[in-house]
Amino acid sequence: MDTSTRSSKLRGHQSNAPESSDHDELAKAQWALIDGLERSYQGKTVRGTTCKFEDNTWFSGDGKSDDGRINLRRTERDDSPALGVFLRVVLFEVVRSRRSQISTLGSFMSAMTALFIPVVVGKGLLKGQRGDYLLSLAEISDDDMQVSIDTLLASGIAKGTTRIYCYSIEQMVMVARQISNAVPQFDIRAQLPWQRTGQAIDGWPEQRARDLGVLLRDKQGYEPLPPDTVMPLIEKSLTLIDTTPREALVTVAHATRRYIDATEYNSSRASPTWRELLERYGHALGAIAPPPEMKLGNASGAINCRAVFAWLRRLLYLTRGACANVILLTSGLRNSDVVRLQVGSCRRSGRVDMLYYLRAKIKKTNNVVILPVPEQAMNAVLLLEQIKQTDSPYLFDAAKHASGHTDFGDDQTGANDTGETNERIVGDTLNRMIRDFAEHFAIPFTSATTAEPFTAHCYRTTVAGWLGSASNLSVLLVRRLFGHSNDLMPSAYLRNNPSFIAAREEERVRVAEDTAHQMALAAKQKRLAGNKGNQLIRGYEQHKNRDTNFTGN
Repeated sequence: MDTSTRSSKLRGHQSNAPESSDHDELAKAQWALIDGLERSYQGKTVRGTTCKFEDNTWFSGDGKSDDGRINLRRTERDDSPALGVFLRVVLFEVVRSRRSQISTLGSFMSAMTALFIPVVVGKGLLKGQRGDYLLSLAEISDDDMQVSIDTLLASGIAKGTTRIYCYSIEQMVMVARQISNAVPQFDIRAQLPWQRTGQAIDGWPEQRARDLGVLLRDKQGYEPLPPDTVMPLIEKSLTLIDTTPREALVTVAHATRRYIDATEYNSSRASPTWRELLERYGHALGAIAPPPEMKLGNASGAINCRAVFAWLRRLLYLTRGACANVILLTSGLRNSDVVRLQVGSCRRSGRVDMLYYLRAKIKKTNNVVILPVPEQAMNAVLLLEQIKQTDSPYLFDAAKHASGHTDFGDDQTGANDTGETNERIVGDTLNRMIRDFAEHFAIPFTSATTAEPFTAHCYRTTVAGWLGSASNLSVLLVRRLFGHSNDLMPSAYLRNNPSFIAAREEERVRVAEDTAHQMALAAKQKRLAGNKGNQLIRGYEQHKNRDTNFTGN
């Protein structure tokens, strides 16, 4: 039986189970088509990655923060290998057609888990081992999808997430109908609720929620840093970078790099080195963190070395935090983009002495932007280059001791347990770094509304507010400098920033007063035209006459 004959015969048996005499033949035909579709994708590369279709994980991240990966094993079921093939093919096509990034695909998979898979499993569709007869996805009805989405709306999900899930389901149905030419059992004939009513996805979830008596919650935006946080952050960071002897930090970085193996600082050979560093730089670096007290004597030598080593490592960690603060507050980059900054990424403009350019690859949009930054950002980048702990090309390298998180005198080796790659830290580590910096210098770093610590994205909202309140071209500036792919995101950043809101309100009042003054002057000089102009001129004459009569002039 050829493929076209199998497909034709299977389409005639999608809604009803076959007679027992045809059962085995149809089951073989079904699996021949499914296996053929799967083989046609074997060996293909997932767009934007080095991963293959058949790999269990796509994208090369570690699964943490915004440097993640898609684990397809989570959507596979032992009792339904056909469903696993279907979802894998659909996801592959979504990546290829939409050029989706990891964050988008994570939302897509969440939509499948929340809305689609429960319907399929609940109705027993595509259930069975290889060789078993399978019920088709054509058994999904309009009401099935309506109930599934209504359940999601009633769960208290955020508005934005609801729209994303609806877009994902619509995309999935489109791909399913395309591949159903090869495998009829993958055809989804059900109409989605908004399609039945002829509505756009953007407005449908809110209207349906109102019909159900459900209030969709707004997603909480990232708060800007308040003045009592951002000002001391800037002050402490710039003071550390500008006033700390650069020679001391570089020497400490080189010394700790030579002893990446933590066992070496217990040896007698290493002890004089740590004592010498303490004696030479204890006073200069003590302003950042108090040095440990050294007790002379052989019996306590090893303990002293551990204490000095932990202190030096802490100094470098706080220095990296200071540099991160400056870069975040002068560039507005996401933490996922900051951790990808490389050596040599900041250059002098060559035309303006005070202007420098920072080259950053934006992970979310996969494009490169050149950001104008001040000299402070350049100094932070240069310092990071000088205190690197590895030969990695990244500024924030992930050496064993590069992001040390221990108290002074701690015996821990500082082993990397943060899920970092071999060459750089990840976004979660950067968030912890700036949080530890604030904690060390007693800077308030907790939101008054959520009681949660601030993150690097709060710096981003802060910078967007500064730009917005200083320019009438704020949306264009934020979109260009922040690498947004649409005009919606810059507006969201600006709306969430109270500094921007206050400045915009002040500007609106000023413009209104200025406009009123100009129109009054024009009415006095009879320079207004049209009916409204004549009305304003008549009004001016009436006020002038009343004022004249009142004063007796």
